[in-house]
Amino acid sequence: MESAVIFALGVIVIAVGLMLSIALHEWGHFAPAKKFGVYIPQFMIGFGPTLFSRRRGETEFGVKAIPLGGYVAMAGMYAPGSSDSAGGTSTTGFLDRVIADEPVVSDVSTNAEDIDRRSFYRLPLIQRITIMLGGPLMNLVIALVLYAVVLVGFGVP
Repeated sequence: MESAVIFALGVIVIAVGLMLSIALHEWGHFAPAKKFGVYIPQFMIGFGPTLFSRRRGETEFGVKAIPLGGYVAMAGMYAPGSSDSAGGTSTTGFLDRVIADEPVVSDVSTNAEDIDRRSFYRLPLIQRITIMLGGPLMNLVIALVLYAVVLVGFGVP
């Protein structure tokens, strides 16, 4: 009985740690994007159906059913008329369906002209690079903090 409880606790700790890591990675993209004025309608952890969400300002923050990723929905990730496919065929059928099922958030208080003005593709190149590198840099910070905790917290007696 005790080993089952320890196993369940381990699974919960891993799941919470994974979700926290994903949330911090996405925050690495979110924070500079907000700083540069990009319109962000959604900040979600996970994929699939939404389990919980709350709107704060113009952004809906939430948790979805499959905790294996996350996303920050930024207006204008691709310039109008650009193609995000080079004519190839997708081999991610299941994932394409999961992503296609995501609801499109519309905020009636924000007009289309304002959204276009605050689009990602309109930012200078250095700001776009900063936003894109924010997630991986946050992963590096997480790794350094965890490494420091291990070095300081688990020493020789």
